This record gives sequence, C-alpha cells and structure tokens, in this order.
Amino acid sequence: MPRPPRAAEALLTLFLPANGVRESVLGDLHEMFLERVRGRPGARTAATRWYWGQALRLAGGYAVRRIAGNGARGFGTPASPAEVGRPEIGGGDGMRGMIRQLRLSTRSLLKSPGFTLPALFILAVGMTAGTAIFTVVDSILLRPLDLPDSERLVMVCEDHPRQGDVCIASPGNVEDFRLSVSSLSELGIVRGWPFTLGDGGESEGVRGGLASASALRAVGVTPALGRLFRDDEHGPSDDKVILLSHAYWSARFGADSSVMGRTVSLSGVSHEVVGVLPAGFDLPFDLAGIEVWKPPHVDPLDPEVRDWRGFRAIGRLAEGSNVAAAASELSRTYSALAEIHESIDAEWRLRVQPLLRVVVGDTRTVLLAFLGAAGLLLLIVCANVANLLLARGLNRRREIAVRTALGAGRSRLVGEILVEGLLLSAAASAIAVLGSRSAVAGLVSLAPPGIPRLEEVSMDVGVLAFVVVLAVVVTLFFATLPALRVSSWELSQALKGSARSGRDSGSRRLQSAFVVTELALSVMLVAGAAMLTRSFIEYARWDPGFDPERRLAVSAFFDPGKYASRSEFVPVIRRGEEMIAALPGVVSVATASAGPLFGGGDGASPFLVEGADPSGPAPSARWFDIGPDFFATLGVPLVRGREFTESDTQESPRVAIVNEAFARIAWPAEDPLGRRVRLPEIGGLELEVIGVAADVAPMEPGEVTYPEIYWSNRQLGRLATFYLVRAEGDLTSLSSEVQAALERTDPDVSLGTPWTLSAEMGRALVRPRFQAIMLVSFALVALVLASVGVYSVVSYAVANRTREVGVRMALGASGNEILSLVVRSTAAVAGLGLVLGLAGAALVGRLVQGLTPGVSAIDPISLSGAAAVLTVATGAAVLVPARRAARLDPTVAMRAED
Repeated sequence: MPRPPRAAEALLTLFLPANGVRESVLGDLHEMFLERVRGRPGARTAATRWYWGQALRLAGGYAVRRIAGNGARGFGTPASPAEVGRPEIGGGDGMRGMIRQLRLSTRSLLKSPGFTLPALFILAVGMTAGTAIFTVVDSILLRPLDLPDSERLVMVCEDHPRQGDVCIASPGNVEDFRLSVSSLSELGIVRGWPFTLGDGGESEGVRGGLASASALRAVGVTPALGRLFRDDEHGPSDDKVILLSHAYWSARFGADSSVMGRTVSLSGVSHEVVGVLPAGFDLPFDLAGIEVWKPPHVDPLDPEVRDWRGFRAIGRLAEGSNVAAAASELSRTYSALAEIHESIDAEWRLRVQPLLRVVVGDTRTVLLAFLGAAGLLLLIVCANVANLLLARGLNRRREIAVRTALGAGRSRLVGEILVEGLLLSAAASAIAVLGSRSAVAGLVSLAPPGIPRLEEVSMDVGVLAFVVVLAVVVTLFFATLPALRVSSWELSQALKGSARSGRDSGSRRLQSAFVVTELALSVMLVAGAAMLTRSFIEYARWDPGFDPERRLAVSAFFDPGKYASRSEFVPVIRRGEEMIAALPGVVSVATASAGPLFGGGDGASPFLVEGADPSGPAPSARWFDIGPDFFATLGVPLVRGREFTESDTQESPRVAIVNEAFARIAWPAEDPLGRRVRLPEIGGLELEVIGVAADVAPMEPGEVTYPEIYWSNRQLGRLATFYLVRAEGDLTSLSSEVQAALERTDPDVSLGTPWTLSAEMGRALVRPRFQAIMLVSFALVALVLASVGVYSVVSYAVANRTREVGVRMALGASGNEILSLVVRSTAAVAGLGLVLGLAGAALVGRLVQGLTPGVSAIDPISLSGAAAVLTVATGAAVLVPARRAARLDPTVAMRAED
C-alpha cells in the first residue's frame, strides 16, 4: 500500500501537539493521500507534492502559534488542548480576537508607510524572483513527463570516455537486457530516422523515427486507431509496417480512418499503415514531432550491429523495483556480456537514470543554480526586512514599555509583530503571484533554445502552495528574532529611554549580524555572477581560426530506397555541388558529414598508426567524411599536403586528412604525410594521410582540441550530408535558391532549414549570456539591498550616538575625526561579512564549476572583484550618515535624546 512521505510525517509529528490532534490530523491526511493515489496512473508524485504542501503549511502554522502563544515556555514545548484549539495569535477571544488583531496590525502598518512600503517592496522583489524561478524549476524538473506513470520510466545508457556525456545504447545489448533482467518490465530502442513518404502522388520528406515494439509498450502509449508494432516486426524483411502521428494523420490523410491497412511508399519501399497514435503523444529529445514511426530495420541480435550504439533505450521499472535495483542487475548482466562480446571493452560503463533526469540533462544544474541564487536573494531580503522590523521596534520602545506596564504579556507582543509580518508576507505573496507571471514570461522569452520542456512552463496549484509556504517560512525568518528581541527589553530602561544605559547593545549586535549576513550572501552572489560573466567573455573571445561570415549550411538526406550502392548516389551529391556552385554569388561549395558550427560530430573511434602496439591502449579521434574543397570553403588552412579531389574515387587508394592535434599525438616529431592509419572499430579501415589541416579550437573555454581525421565522401560517403556554401551578397535569398537547386537534383531529398555559420555562432553564445545576465541581475539586487542594510544600520547607530558626537565635538574633535569614528565602527562588521562571503563564494564556485568553463572554481579575479564591489558599495552606504554626523552642530547634538 502506498505510504505518504516519511519525512513529511516526521515533520508533522514534531510540530503537532500530542493531545489527540496529532493522531487525528495524520490519519485524515493519510486517507486523503490514498484517495489521490488510488486508480490514477502517475498520481503518486502529485499526491506526494500535495502531502508535503499540507505538512509544511500545518507545521508552519503550529510553529508560529507556539512562538506567539508560548514564548515563555520555549519553542519546543507542546501546547495545551485549549491553546491548540484557540485560533488567534497572541491572545484574544477566539475568532473575534483574531479579526481584531488583524485590524489593529493592518491599521498599524497603514500608519507607518515609511516602514511598510519599503518592507513590502523588498519582500515583493525577493518573493517574485523566488516564485518565478520556482515556477520554471517546478515545470521542468519536478513535474512528471506527460506519459503514463512517467516516474517509472528510465533510460539505459552505455557510457564511454570518448563519447562524452551522451546516452546511447546498442540494439543487441538492449535486447539481451530485455530478455534476461527482471527489474524492468519493458525495455526497447528508439531513434530518429528521416523518410520520404508517397501515397500515390508526389513523395515528401517526413520526420521519421524507429521504435521497437517493446519501447512503445514501455512508454505506455495506446493507439487511437489500429495497433502498435509486434515483437516479430523488426529486421530487414519484417519491418514493413508504420504508425502515424495523430497530427500527421489529420494533415496528410484528413483524419480518414480508412487509412488503416493502406499501403504507402516509405523511402521507396511499400509499408502498411497499422495504427495512428493518440493526439498529443510525443517522446522527448530529438524525437519530439516525429510524424511516422516504423520498427528498426535491423535484427538486434545480429552480431553485425552489436557495436552500433546509435539508439536510445527506454525502459519501465517493474512493480516493486527502483532505479538502484535496476542499475545493479543491469550492470551485472553487462559485465557478463563483456566477457562474450568484443564490442564491450573495459572502458564501457552502464548507467541507468530516470527518464526525466536524462531529459532535463545539464539544464538541471543551471536551474538549481538559479534557484539557489533566488534563495540567497530571499535570505538577503529577510535580513533586510528583519532590520527594518527591529528599527521599527526600537522607535516604538516607549509605546511597548507602556503597554507592558499596563499588563500586555510578552507572548501578545511577539504575536502582534508576527501578525504584522504575516500581513506583509501575504501582501508580498499576492504581488509575487501577479508579478511572477510577467517574470516567468520574460524568462521563457529570454531563455536560450535547447532548454527541454520550456513550452510546459506555467503556474499551477503546486506553485501557489509554494507561495503560501514561502510566506510562512519568510515570516519566521525575518520576524521571529526581531519580535523576541523587542519583547525582551527591560521595562524600566525602556521607559527612561536612556541611550547610555546600554540597553540597546543587544539590538545593535542583532542589527550588525543581519548586515554581516547580507554582505556575506551578496559577496557570494556577486562572485558567482562575476565567474559566469568571465566565462561568457571567454566564449565570446572564441577564435576558430576561420571567418564564419558569408558561410551558409544546409542538411540533406537522400532517400536510401533509390540508391542501391555508393557508386549511384555519389554522383547525385556531386551534381548538387555543381548546381549550387553555378548560382550567382557563390564562391565555393563543399559537402561534409559535420563540421565546426554545423552538424556536431559523427563520433570518435580509436586509431592505430604504423608501428603501434595493437594490444596497448589506443588514442581516439573524431571522424568525418568530407568532399573536395571543404577546407578552402570553410576557410581553414592546410598546413601540409593537399585537399581531396575528384580523383580520390572508390577505385583509388583510401586517403585521409588529419588535424594538427592528431599529427602531434600520432607522429610528434615526424612528417605525417604518407603515413598510414588504421581504425579497428570501423571495419579495420586503413587510410593514407595526404594532408594536415590547422586545428579549429573548441568553442567551450578550456577544452582541449580533439584529434580529428577526415576521409573523402567520394570514397566512403553517406546519404546524409551537409552542403557548405561560401558566397557573397544576400545569404537570405541565396538560401531558397540553394534549396531549390538541391530539389532539382533529387525531388525526394529531405532538406533542413539553411542557416549561416555566423548566426550559429551567435546562437551558441545565447546560453552562457543568458546564465550570466540572470545571475548578474540577482547580484545587482543583492548589492542594492546590502547597501540599504548597511546604510540603515549606520544611520541608526549615528542617531543613537548623537549626544556622544556632540560631546566629542565640544571637547575639540574635528569633523574628520567624527567621520573616521563612524567609519571605523562599521569596518569590523563589513570586514567580517566580506571574509565570510569570500569563503562562501569559494565553496559555491566549486559547486557550480560546470557552469563556468574556462574559469577556475576559486577565480581570484572574480573573488577580488566581488570584494572590491561590495567594499565600494559599503563605503558609499557608510559615507552618507558619517558625513551627516561630521556636520552636526555640537550644541544641538548635546541636547538630543534617543
């Protein structure tokens, strides 16, 4: 039977009184939790979030009640049954007392706009930022995927050092897992695969994908029409069935149900339509928007495809299993497979992760960093408002003393201050809910492309519950200490109002502690912002070694059903190059499987050079296939040898070009030209080096240039390629002409949207720029708040010491000496805040180092810059009240009272 979260139950047990209330509340919540879970797929996560919201709300309410109503007994003392049932805070007669207290507190706040408006504004800023960031985090990281029981979906990943942080899997290994492990009820493979589809008329390119029958069962999809694939429908001869997405079925076939069983041409081969998927069904990653699905065209147990790790493996946890158990069982199976299959060498590792975790990827780190920044800002806000509350209490100390003398208990005074705090938080929460909608819209519009689930970002009941809990927690943070401090003043001293009695030393220490907290947290935010900004500058300074201007790229995928061999489609690729080269304004054109600022990469493979020990560890290189004039078109110089030409055909010796990094590793002190390279994992391919290209530096700061090897697409070309065009004139109009030329080459070609390399370079800078702007914004707000906090404390201290200043000046102290006195009195507080902030910034730098490539976790420039900025801001905040004190008239100052 499902249980509520144990930590939430423990929290309630801690705060609820043990007088029958605890058992009753826990029992009711347990029943409501079960009602939310029963009979609803995927409801466990939502029910858990609901339970936590109720637990935090109730625990916060009883915590406030205990502080307010039982201050003398202490926070942890259980309330009596009578006190638990009493709804008012701080005394009164039931609901009437509560309403009266709310009216009095509201009237008090309205009579003090000098306190209320700044406090409300500061709270609203902090809570709006926190609510907006939490909305984004909740939508992307916390909400379940829109798939049945998505919390049970996992991805099985095969990791290798040379593959980077990508989740890939071999069809053969996945099939072995599916047949042998019990911790997964289903496991299958998926990937994108473009097709051309014809239905008695012209063919058109469609977004296609491959999915095994078990993968579709794993994600829990139920077809709107027809059926899903069967387990025996895969492999070269049994995969001639397709599924249509609901959107494509409606657009292409007019939502005609008679399409079931119809035969259509898919990439030149007849396929039967067996089903239509439900409306809205989509898989994550690059699989979103797939229009046509078919089974994999390979037999997963065929040894020839065992080392083809070009798929994603999606599985569903069996009942009673979890990610850790599945990972343990799969790892044992993987180790056993490694003893049988050579394709699993000692460096391959298996990883099992929740599907949601893989979907969000490194976005998780970014969003959690933003949430942490919002949390630090909120703490600064609390410290600032706490200072304002304490200052307000100090200004009301005689009123409080009189009320105490008339019989008002300490618990009532504490309760009144807490009610005022709750009113402020409630008003700030309302502003935050309204303001965060605009803030969220702004964040989404500014967010860089590639952030997963961005279109799902919206406020829901969970966010509203977060705001309610946040209001209670924030109130406890900023109101409790000032309330306890104000209510603890000694009656006789407060009535005398003597500044020399020393009765305010505790308040001054508390104010100083708040300032230290503000400064320390501000240093952490400013240092983090400086590190992200420096990292962005490193990105922006990227010099690839060629000019990306005037370069255009477009992807092309030729229908494999039309070409039986490489000798048939190579002339088509070459004809496309010739037709583009004939267009006005084109300087040169080339083809490539990938390259800098387009296409990513094809993968990496170990290589062996002549004389190398084949049994020892082999270095790896990224590989590409390119056409003639590729480096000339891109603008990358050849430092040795020549480019590929049309004479490098399938009949001539296999040749290769390597980059300088490859040459340095393979032949550090020798001439690479004429040397031979073997790639054992690519069919034992052997190539002769005919050229060395200059290195293209990686765009990510601090990353080392990777060895690269290129071979001719005239010898080893593929049906998928990029056309790279160097041109003069308007590239926008040229884009459509390039597409038209390729369509004339082959009407069935599937083309991507053309883009310029300079625009792609700009897009690559969007994400680091966005991250830097976000944290800089938090840091600026924190800087202003910290300055205000320092200013308020120094101003109050100067006002409290007015008579002392007058005496000093009457005894001959100069204005500069008074100025120095005020500055020295603040220096220790500011210095402590800066030191603690620098220590915290060094710790935070290590936590977010993945967000700041090219910048050290303890970057001296960022840390010293943050300290300098806060020092200047603090100095400016101190200087105003210090100069005011230095200009006081001694006779007026000596007559001043507190």
